[in-house]
Amino acid sequence: MTDIDKEIDRIVNTVIECGTTSFADTESITRATVLGKCKRENVVRIRCLLVHHLYKNGLSIATIGQILGKSQQAIRNKLAMHDGFSKESRIYKIANAQVERRLKETAIDFDKL
Repeated sequence: MTDIDKEIDRIVNTVIECGTTSFADTESITRATVLGKCKRENVVRIRCLLVHHLYKNGLSIATIGQILGKSQQAIRNKLAMHDGFSKESRIYKIANAQVERRLKETAIDFDKL
């Protein structure tokens, strides 16, 4: 596993962990669910968070599309949805802030590698 793969894995795991709630979801949201084709609202929101943070951390839209099995247009749509959720949903903002904090706390210092 390359350093890039490790970084992508860290982002995916952090977003899923921060984006799920234990009391609201009757079924647990797994990595396979988020990376799959599920269209449940909570999963879509987590997927939007994931796309945002992968893009913010330097991955291209094409690469994110390959990871999620989605078209580039679908990825652009998820980025636009992220902006909308960020403006409309307090809970989404809280989850986004938590993801950002955790990613900073667990950042890999590639200069030391």
